[in-house]
Amino acid sequence: MRNTVLNIARFGVGVLAGTLGLVLAIPAILILVPIWWIDLLVRLFRRALEPTPIGWEEIIEYAPEVGWKPKAGISAHVLNFNRDTWQLTTDADGWRGKGSVEQADAVVFGDSYAFGYGVDDEEFFADLPGDMRIKSIGSPAYSLVHSLLWMERMAPQLEGKLVVWLVYNGNDLADNVHPAQNQYRSPFVRIAAGDSACELVTEHVDSSPWTLNSREGGMAAFIELCSPTEQSRRAFQACDFLIRRANDVCREAGARLVVMSIPDLSHLSRLALARELEKSQHAAHFDEEVPDRELQAICDRVGLPFVPLAVHMDTADYLERDFHWSPRGHRKVARLIGELGRDMSVADPTVSATALESVARKASA
Repeated sequence: MRNTVLNIARFGVGVLAGTLGLVLAIPAILILVPIWWIDLLVRLFRRALEPTPIGWEEIIEYAPEVGWKPKAGISAHVLNFNRDTWQLTTDADGWRGKGSVEQADAVVFGDSYAFGYGVDDEEFFADLPGDMRIKSIGSPAYSLVHSLLWMERMAPQLEGKLVVWLVYNGNDLADNVHPAQNQYRSPFVRIAAGDSACELVTEHVDSSPWTLNSREGGMAAFIELCSPTEQSRRAFQACDFLIRRANDVCREAGARLVVMSIPDLSHLSRLALARELEKSQHAAHFDEEVPDRELQAICDRVGLPFVPLAVHMDTADYLERDFHWSPRGHRKVARLIGELGRDMSVADPTVSATALESVARKASA
Protein backbone atom coordinates (compact mmCIF):
# COMPACT_ATOMS: atom_id res chain seq x y z
CA MET A 1 0.00 0.00 0.00
CA ARG A 2 2.81 2.36 0.93
CA ASN A 3 4.62 1.69 -2.36
CA THR A 4 1.45 2.38 -4.30
CA VAL A 5 1.04 5.74 -2.61
CA LEU A 6 4.69 6.60 -3.33
CA ASN A 7 4.32 5.65 -6.98
CA ILE A 8 1.20 7.77 -7.33
CA ALA A 9 3.00 10.67 -5.67
CA ARG A 10 5.97 10.31 -7.99
CA PHE A 11 3.66 10.19 -11.00
CA GLY A 12 1.87 13.29 -9.85
CA VAL A 13 5.14 15.14 -9.34
CA GLY A 14 6.27 14.05 -12.79
CA VAL A 15 3.06 15.26 -14.42
CA LEU A 16 3.28 18.53 -12.55
CA ALA A 17 6.91 19.02 -13.55
CA GLY A 18 6.16 18.19 -17.18
CA THR A 19 3.21 20.55 -17.24
CA LEU A 20 5.29 23.29 -15.65
CA GLY A 21 8.09 22.70 -18.19
CA LEU A 22 5.61 22.87 -21.07
CA VAL A 23 4.14 26.09 -19.71
CA LEU A 24 7.59 27.60 -19.36
CA ALA A 25 8.51 26.46 -22.91
CA ILE A 26 5.47 28.04 -24.53
CA PRO A 27 7.09 31.49 -24.95
CA ALA A 28 10.13 29.92 -26.65
CA ILE A 29 7.88 27.83 -28.90
CA LEU A 30 5.87 30.89 -29.83
CA ILE A 31 9.10 32.62 -30.88
CA LEU A 32 10.77 29.69 -32.66
CA VAL A 33 7.84 28.33 -34.67
CA PRO A 34 7.30 31.53 -36.71
CA ILE A 35 11.03 31.74 -37.35
CA TRP A 36 11.07 28.13 -38.59
CA TRP A 37 8.10 28.78 -40.87
CA ILE A 38 9.66 31.96 -42.26
CA ASP A 39 12.93 30.12 -42.99
CA LEU A 40 11.02 27.31 -44.71
CA LEU A 41 9.03 29.76 -46.84
CA VAL A 42 12.19 31.68 -47.82
CA ARG A 43 13.92 28.47 -48.92
CA LEU A 44 10.87 27.33 -50.88
CA PHE A 45 10.52 30.75 -52.52
CA ARG A 46 14.21 30.86 -53.42
CA ARG A 47 14.02 27.37 -54.91
CA ALA A 48 10.98 28.37 -56.96
CA LEU A 49 12.83 31.37 -58.38
CA GLU A 50 16.02 29.49 -59.24
CA PRO A 51 16.06 27.99 -62.74
CA THR A 52 16.19 24.22 -63.00
CA PRO A 53 19.73 23.15 -64.01
CA ILE A 54 20.02 21.41 -67.37
CA GLY A 55 22.54 18.97 -68.82
CA TRP A 56 25.02 19.93 -71.54
CA GLU A 57 23.03 17.92 -74.10
CA GLU A 58 20.21 20.44 -73.62
CA ILE A 59 22.38 23.42 -74.60
CA ILE A 60 23.32 22.03 -78.02
CA GLU A 61 21.35 21.40 -81.20
CA TYR A 62 21.91 19.74 -84.56
CA ALA A 63 23.84 21.76 -87.14
CA PRO A 64 24.37 20.61 -90.75
CA GLU A 65 27.88 19.45 -91.67
CA VAL A 66 29.40 20.18 -88.22
CA GLY A 67 27.00 17.91 -86.34
CA TRP A 68 26.04 20.15 -83.42
CA LYS A 69 26.49 23.63 -81.98
CA PRO A 70 25.36 25.57 -78.89
CA LYS A 71 21.79 26.83 -79.02
CA ALA A 72 21.26 30.53 -79.64
CA GLY A 73 19.91 32.89 -77.00
CA ILE A 74 20.43 30.61 -74.00
CA SER A 75 20.36 31.92 -70.44
CA ALA A 76 20.58 28.90 -68.19
CA HIS A 77 22.21 27.10 -65.30
CA VAL A 78 24.01 23.95 -66.42
CA LEU A 79 24.60 20.83 -64.36
CA ASN A 80 28.22 19.74 -64.38
CA PHE A 81 29.42 16.15 -64.58
CA ASN A 82 30.12 16.37 -60.84
CA ARG A 83 26.61 17.78 -60.09
CA ASP A 84 27.84 21.36 -59.60
CA THR A 85 25.97 24.10 -61.48
CA TRP A 86 27.22 27.09 -63.47
CA GLN A 87 25.55 29.90 -65.39
CA LEU A 88 25.93 30.79 -69.07
CA THR A 89 24.40 32.86 -71.83
CA THR A 90 24.85 32.56 -75.59
CA ASP A 91 24.40 35.16 -78.32
CA ALA A 92 22.13 35.13 -81.35
CA ASP A 93 24.49 32.68 -83.08
CA GLY A 94 24.93 30.37 -80.11
CA TRP A 95 28.41 31.47 -78.97
CA ARG A 96 29.51 32.65 -75.54
CA GLY A 97 31.37 35.91 -75.07
CA LYS A 98 30.48 39.58 -75.37
CA GLY A 99 30.16 41.24 -78.74
CA SER A 100 30.50 39.62 -82.15
CA VAL A 101 33.24 38.16 -84.31
CA GLU A 102 33.37 41.39 -86.31
CA GLN A 103 33.92 43.43 -83.13
CA ALA A 104 36.61 41.13 -81.71
CA ASP A 105 40.37 41.63 -81.82
CA ALA A 106 40.96 37.93 -81.21
CA VAL A 107 38.79 34.95 -82.15
CA VAL A 108 39.33 31.72 -80.21
CA PHE A 109 38.31 28.38 -81.73
CA GLY A 110 38.11 25.13 -79.78
CA ASP A 111 36.10 22.68 -77.73
CA SER A 112 34.62 22.85 -74.21
CA TYR A 113 37.62 24.87 -73.01
CA ALA A 114 36.89 27.53 -75.63
CA PHE A 115 33.24 27.28 -74.60
CA GLY A 116 34.17 27.99 -70.98
CA TYR A 117 32.61 24.83 -69.61
CA GLY A 118 32.17 24.90 -65.84
CA VAL A 119 32.41 28.65 -65.08
CA ASP A 120 29.88 31.49 -64.97
CA ASP A 121 29.84 34.22 -67.61
CA GLU A 122 31.59 36.69 -65.33
CA GLU A 123 34.54 34.27 -64.96
CA PHE A 124 34.74 33.20 -68.63
CA PHE A 125 38.00 34.31 -70.31
CA ALA A 126 36.21 35.94 -73.26
CA ASP A 127 34.06 38.04 -70.91
CA LEU A 128 36.80 39.26 -68.58
CA PRO A 129 37.65 42.98 -68.74
CA GLY A 130 40.73 43.95 -70.73
CA ASP A 131 42.05 45.83 -73.73
CA MET A 132 41.73 42.78 -75.97
CA ARG A 133 38.20 42.06 -77.19
CA ILE A 134 37.87 38.27 -77.42
CA LYS A 135 35.16 36.20 -79.11
CA SER A 136 35.01 32.46 -78.55
CA ILE A 137 33.76 29.94 -81.12
CA GLY A 138 33.56 26.57 -79.42
CA SER A 139 31.34 23.82 -78.10
CA PRO A 140 31.61 20.82 -75.80
CA ALA A 141 32.97 17.71 -77.60
CA TYR A 142 34.35 19.57 -80.63
CA SER A 143 37.45 18.21 -82.35
CA LEU A 144 39.85 20.20 -84.53
CA VAL A 145 37.68 19.29 -87.51
CA HIS A 146 34.75 21.27 -86.11
CA SER A 147 36.98 24.28 -85.49
CA LEU A 148 38.37 24.17 -89.02
CA LEU A 149 34.86 24.07 -90.51
CA TRP A 150 33.88 27.17 -88.51
CA MET A 151 37.09 28.95 -89.54
CA GLU A 152 36.25 28.30 -93.16
CA ARG A 153 32.69 29.58 -92.71
CA MET A 154 33.84 32.69 -90.85
CA ALA A 155 36.89 33.46 -92.99
CA PRO A 156 35.47 36.74 -94.36
CA GLN A 157 35.06 37.98 -90.77
CA LEU A 158 38.61 37.14 -89.64
CA GLU A 159 40.57 39.76 -91.55
CA GLY A 160 43.07 41.61 -89.37
CA LYS A 161 42.39 39.44 -86.33
CA LEU A 162 44.42 37.18 -84.11
CA VAL A 163 43.03 33.63 -84.39
CA VAL A 164 43.85 31.39 -81.43
CA TRP A 165 43.25 27.67 -81.94
CA LEU A 166 42.91 25.80 -78.64
CA VAL A 167 43.93 22.15 -78.94
CA TYR A 168 43.07 19.97 -75.95
CA ASN A 169 45.65 17.18 -75.80
CA GLY A 170 43.29 14.96 -73.83
CA ASN A 171 40.99 13.96 -76.72
CA ASP A 172 40.91 16.52 -79.57
CA LEU A 173 43.74 14.87 -81.49
CA ALA A 174 42.29 11.37 -81.29
CA ASP A 175 38.74 12.56 -82.05
CA ASN A 176 39.83 14.01 -85.41
CA VAL A 177 39.76 10.58 -87.06
CA HIS A 178 36.48 9.25 -85.66
CA PRO A 179 33.04 9.67 -87.31
CA ALA A 180 31.03 10.09 -84.11
CA GLN A 181 31.09 11.34 -80.54
CA ASN A 182 28.94 8.84 -78.67
CA GLN A 183 25.53 9.09 -80.40
CA TYR A 184 26.40 12.28 -82.28
CA ARG A 185 27.62 12.06 -85.88
CA SER A 186 30.81 14.05 -86.28
CA PRO A 187 32.87 15.29 -89.25
CA PHE A 188 36.26 13.60 -89.34
CA VAL A 189 39.49 13.12 -91.26
CA ARG A 190 39.72 10.00 -93.40
CA ILE A 191 43.24 8.81 -94.20
CA ALA A 192 43.26 7.22 -97.64
CA ALA A 193 44.56 3.73 -98.31
CA GLY A 194 48.32 3.67 -98.39
CA ASP A 195 48.47 6.92 -96.38
CA SER A 196 48.63 8.87 -99.64
CA ALA A 197 46.26 11.64 -98.59
CA CYS A 198 43.76 12.91 -96.03
CA GLU A 199 40.25 14.11 -96.72
CA LEU A 200 37.57 15.82 -94.69
CA VAL A 201 34.39 13.73 -94.44
CA THR A 202 30.99 15.27 -93.64
CA GLU A 203 28.58 13.30 -95.84
CA HIS A 204 27.45 11.02 -93.00
CA VAL A 205 26.56 13.91 -90.67
CA ASP A 206 22.84 14.27 -90.04
CA SER A 207 20.48 14.49 -87.06
CA SER A 208 19.98 10.74 -86.66
CA PRO A 209 21.85 9.02 -83.80
CA TRP A 210 25.04 7.08 -84.48
CA THR A 211 24.32 3.42 -83.72
CA LEU A 212 27.58 1.67 -84.61
CA ASN A 213 30.05 0.61 -81.98
CA SER A 214 31.75 3.54 -80.29
CA ARG A 215 35.51 3.76 -80.02
CA GLU A 216 37.29 3.48 -76.68
CA GLY A 217 37.98 6.93 -75.30
CA GLY A 218 39.09 8.49 -72.04
CA MET A 219 42.52 7.92 -70.56
CA ALA A 220 43.07 4.70 -72.52
CA ALA A 221 42.88 6.65 -75.78
CA PHE A 222 45.16 9.38 -74.41
CA ILE A 223 47.78 6.83 -73.34
CA GLU A 224 47.64 5.28 -76.80
CA LEU A 225 48.11 8.74 -78.35
CA CYS A 226 51.21 9.30 -76.21
CA SER A 227 52.74 5.98 -77.18
CA PRO A 228 54.28 4.68 -80.44
CA THR A 229 51.03 3.20 -81.80
CA GLU A 230 49.26 3.18 -85.14
CA GLN A 231 46.46 5.26 -83.64
CA SER A 232 48.96 7.91 -82.57
CA ARG A 233 50.57 8.04 -86.00
CA ARG A 234 47.21 8.45 -87.72
CA ALA A 235 46.07 11.11 -85.25
CA PHE A 236 49.09 13.33 -85.87
CA GLN A 237 48.93 12.79 -89.62
CA ALA A 238 45.35 14.08 -89.52
CA CYS A 239 46.42 16.93 -87.26
CA ASP A 240 49.11 17.98 -89.76
CA PHE A 241 46.48 18.03 -92.52
CA LEU A 242 44.07 20.14 -90.44
CA ILE A 243 46.64 22.69 -89.28
CA ARG A 244 47.93 23.20 -92.82
CA ARG A 245 44.41 23.74 -94.09
CA ALA A 246 43.60 26.18 -91.26
CA ASN A 247 46.81 28.09 -91.94
CA ASP A 248 45.76 28.50 -95.58
CA VAL A 249 42.31 29.74 -94.51
CA CYS A 250 43.71 32.33 -92.10
CA ARG A 251 46.45 33.49 -94.45
CA GLU A 252 43.98 34.05 -97.28
CA ALA A 253 41.62 35.84 -94.87
CA GLY A 254 44.38 38.17 -93.65
CA ALA A 255 44.38 36.77 -90.12
CA ARG A 256 47.25 35.47 -87.97
CA LEU A 257 46.85 31.93 -86.61
CA VAL A 258 48.38 30.76 -83.33
CA VAL A 259 48.07 27.15 -82.11
CA MET A 260 47.80 26.83 -78.32
CA SER A 261 47.77 23.39 -76.69
CA ILE A 262 45.90 22.56 -73.48
CA PRO A 263 47.31 20.00 -71.04
CA ASP A 264 45.09 18.19 -68.56
CA LEU A 265 46.58 19.07 -65.18
CA SER A 266 43.43 18.66 -63.11
CA HIS A 267 43.70 16.63 -59.93
CA LEU A 268 41.02 14.16 -60.96
CA SER A 269 42.65 13.52 -64.33
CA ARG A 270 46.05 12.92 -62.78
CA LEU A 271 44.51 10.25 -60.55
CA ALA A 272 42.65 8.68 -63.49
CA LEU A 273 45.81 8.65 -65.61
CA ALA A 274 47.81 6.93 -62.86
CA ARG A 275 45.14 4.24 -62.47
CA GLU A 276 44.91 3.63 -66.21
CA LEU A 277 48.68 3.39 -66.63
CA GLU A 278 48.79 0.60 -64.03
CA LYS A 279 46.86 -1.69 -66.38
CA SER A 280 47.85 -0.30 -69.81
CA GLN A 281 49.93 -2.36 -72.23
CA HIS A 282 51.48 0.91 -73.44
CA ALA A 283 52.68 2.07 -70.01
CA ALA A 284 56.34 1.30 -70.69
CA HIS A 285 56.42 3.58 -73.74
CA PHE A 286 54.04 6.29 -72.51
CA ASP A 287 55.39 9.84 -72.89
CA GLU A 288 53.00 12.66 -71.98
CA GLU A 289 55.06 15.23 -73.89
CA VAL A 290 54.41 13.55 -77.25
CA PRO A 291 51.41 15.74 -78.20
CA ASP A 292 53.25 19.01 -77.62
CA ARG A 293 56.35 17.79 -79.44
CA GLU A 294 54.31 16.67 -82.42
CA LEU A 295 52.30 19.89 -82.49
CA GLN A 296 55.48 21.93 -82.26
CA ALA A 297 56.99 19.98 -85.16
CA ILE A 298 53.87 20.46 -87.29
CA CYS A 299 53.74 24.20 -86.57
CA ASP A 300 57.46 24.53 -87.35
CA ARG A 301 56.95 22.85 -90.72
CA VAL A 302 53.97 25.05 -91.52
CA GLY A 303 55.56 28.21 -90.14
CA LEU A 304 53.05 28.84 -87.35
CA PRO A 305 53.58 30.00 -83.77
CA PHE A 306 52.88 27.33 -81.17
CA VAL A 307 52.21 28.07 -77.49
CA PRO A 308 52.08 25.05 -75.13
CA LEU A 309 50.05 25.97 -72.06
CA ALA A 310 51.79 23.19 -70.15
CA VAL A 311 54.64 25.60 -69.39
CA HIS A 312 52.25 28.28 -68.12
CA MET A 313 49.57 26.46 -66.12
CA ASP A 314 49.36 24.25 -63.03
CA THR A 315 46.76 22.27 -61.08
CA ALA A 316 45.33 25.41 -59.44
CA ASP A 317 44.25 26.58 -62.91
CA TYR A 318 41.69 23.73 -63.02
CA LEU A 319 38.46 23.13 -61.14
CA GLU A 320 38.73 20.92 -58.07
CA ARG A 321 36.09 18.43 -59.19
CA ASP A 322 36.32 18.76 -62.96
CA PHE A 323 39.04 18.76 -65.64
CA HIS A 324 38.15 22.20 -67.06
CA TRP A 325 39.75 25.53 -66.16
CA SER A 326 39.03 27.27 -62.89
CA PRO A 327 38.40 31.03 -62.74
CA ARG A 328 42.13 31.40 -62.11
CA GLY A 329 42.86 29.47 -65.29
CA HIS A 330 40.46 31.65 -67.28
CA ARG A 331 42.15 34.81 -66.00
CA LYS A 332 45.52 33.45 -67.02
CA VAL A 333 44.35 32.52 -70.52
CA ALA A 334 42.68 35.92 -71.02
CA ARG A 335 45.86 37.69 -69.93
CA LEU A 336 47.95 35.50 -72.20
CA ILE A 337 45.77 36.15 -75.26
CA GLY A 338 45.83 39.85 -74.46
CA GLU A 339 49.62 39.88 -74.35
CA LEU A 340 49.80 37.98 -77.63
CA GLY A 341 47.49 40.47 -79.29
CA ARG A 342 49.38 43.51 -78.02
CA ASP A 343 52.87 42.25 -78.80
CA MET A 344 52.42 40.86 -82.27
CA SER A 345 51.25 42.46 -85.48
CA VAL A 346 48.71 40.38 -87.35
CA ALA A 347 49.88 41.89 -90.62
CA ASP A 348 53.58 41.20 -89.91
CA PRO A 349 54.57 37.71 -91.14
CA THR A 350 58.09 38.04 -89.70
CA VAL A 351 56.97 37.45 -86.10
CA SER A 352 58.59 34.14 -85.20
CA ALA A 353 57.22 31.38 -83.04
CA THR A 354 60.17 31.82 -80.67
CA ALA A 355 59.40 35.51 -80.21
CA LEU A 356 55.74 34.76 -79.67
CA GLU A 357 56.44 32.12 -77.05
CA SER A 358 58.62 34.66 -75.25
CA VAL A 359 55.61 36.95 -75.11
CA ALA A 360 53.48 34.09 -73.81
CA ARG A 361 55.91 33.34 -71.00
CA LYS A 362 55.88 36.98 -69.97
CA ALA A 363 52.08 37.03 -69.94
CA SER A 364 51.74 34.07 -67.60
CA ALA A 365 54.53 35.07 -65.23
